[in-house]
Amino acid sequence: QLVSVDWNGLVGLWNTASAPHDRLERSRNTGGGQGVSLFALAVHPQGRWVVSGDKKGGLHVWDLEGPATGAVDASVSDHNSRETVFGMTFSEDGQNLYTVGGENLNRWSVPATASSAAEFAREPKAVRLPGWGERLYSIAHAPGTLDRVALGGSRSVMLASPDRPSMLSYPIARTALQSQS
Repeated sequence: QLVSVDWNGLVGLWNTASAPHDRLERSRNTGGGQGVSLFALAVHPQGRWVVSGDKKGGLHVWDLEGPATGAVDASVSDHNSRETVFGMTFSEDGQNLYTVGGENLNRWSVPATASSAAEFAREPKAVRLPGWGERLYSIAHAPGTLDRVALGGSRSVMLASPDRPSMLSYPIARTALQSQS
C-alpha cells in the first residue's frame, strides 16, 4: 500500500497490489469537507499511524487499523509555529516525530502505547530545536541511527543531530552542488 496527501486536504491510501489498475482504497479529509492544504506525511515505523502536516502548522493523525471513516481520526494543533509543515519523518524506533517548517525543526514525543488516534494526538508536545539559520523544507531520518537527520533548507543541505541540536557536517551550498553538475 501507498499513502499520499494533496492540496485539498485529502489523505489517500492506495492499493498497489492490483497494478496496473491501482485504486484508491480509502481516503480521509482533514477538515470535514473544508480541508486545509497538506504538504507532508510520515508513516510510523510499525505501519499503524499516518501523520500529515498542513499549511497552518497542524498535524493530523490517521489510524490505519481503525474504521474507514471519511474524516481524519485526530488532530494536533499546538505546533510551536504556525508555519507550514513542509516535511516530517519518524525516528527509526518510532518514539519521535520530527517536523520542519519555517526556520523550525520540532521534535514530538510519540506515545508508545496509544490504542487510538485520539490517544496518539493527545500526548505529543512539540519541542522546538532552533538555530538552523534558514528556512527548512525537507527532512529525512538516517536509517540505522536514532539521532541523525538530513535537512534541506533554502540555502543548503545539512546532516544534523536534532537531539543536541548541532550540525554534524558543514552545509552543502547550492553553488557547490551546481558546480558539480
